[in-house]
Amino acid sequence: MKAIVIDKFGGPEVLLQREVATPKIGPGEVLIRLLAAGVNRFDVTTRRGEIPYAAVSFPHVPGVEGAGTVAEVGSGVTAFQIGDRVVPVLTISRGVCRHNPCYCQLGWDNICRDFDKLGLTSWGTYAEYVKASEHNVVHLPRSLSFTDAATSMVATATAWELAISRAHLRQGETALVNAVGGAVGSAAVQIARLAGARVIASAGSHNKLELARQLGADEVINYKCQDLETEVLNLTDGRGVDVVIE
Repeated sequence: MKAIVIDKFGGPEVLLQREVATPKIGPGEVLIRLLAAGVNRFDVTTRRGEIPYAAVSFPHVPGVEGAGTVAEVGSGVTAFQIGDRVVPVLTISRGVCRHNPCYCQLGWDNICRDFDKLGLTSWGTYAEYVKASEHNVVHLPRSLSFTDAATSMVATATAWELAISRAHLRQGETALVNAVGGAVGSAAVQIARLAGARVIASAGSHNKLELARQLGADEVINYKCQDLETEVLNLTDGRGVDVVIE
C-alpha cells in the first residue's frame, strides 16, 4: 500500500511517500480502507519527536484521524462487516486492562495506563489502510462525510470529554468557551448548545467570533479589546458562568 512514512524526527521534509506492506490483521481486528485522513497537531508533534510518552519506532506511519470502509475483518469480530463505513478511534485499548481501577471498563480509555494511541505508538492513518481492534472502531453514519469525520474525530471527542463527561454541562447552565477559533473550541460551542446551555465564546479576532456565532454562541467577547472577566460578569448579571472550557 502507499503510505506517508517518517524514518526520523524532523520538519515536513522527513515525510516520505513509500510503498509499505499492508497491515495484517489478527483475531478481533478490522482492516480499514481509508478514504480520508485528517491533519492533527498530534501528527506534527509526533513528527518532531515532541511527545515524550509516545515511543515511536522507525519507520513510522503517522496520522491519528481517518475514515473509510471495512476491507477485512478478523475472526471473532461481530460488530462490523466488509463495506461498513467506519472511523478508527485515537485511543487504542481492549476494553479491559490489568489495573485497578480499570479505566477502560469505566469508559475512560484515554487515561488507561496501558497506553497506546493510533498514529503515535502504532501505525496511523497517513496510508491507504490501517488496522484497529474492533473495540477501537465506530460506525460512521451516512449523514456524515468521510472528510468531515476524518477532520473532527479528536476535537469533537475532546470537547465532549470536557463539557459533558467531566463538567456535566446541563440545560439552563451557562458555559464560557475560550479560544473558540480552534477545533476543540468550535466543537465545544456546538456540544454546549446541544446540551441546552447558554454559550459565551471568547477569541481574539472578529472572524473567529463571527464563526462562533454561526456555530451557536449566544454572546461573544473579543479579549484583545474587551476585559474578559468584566464582560462575563456583565453578561451574567454578576453571577459568572457554571462551566469554563479552555
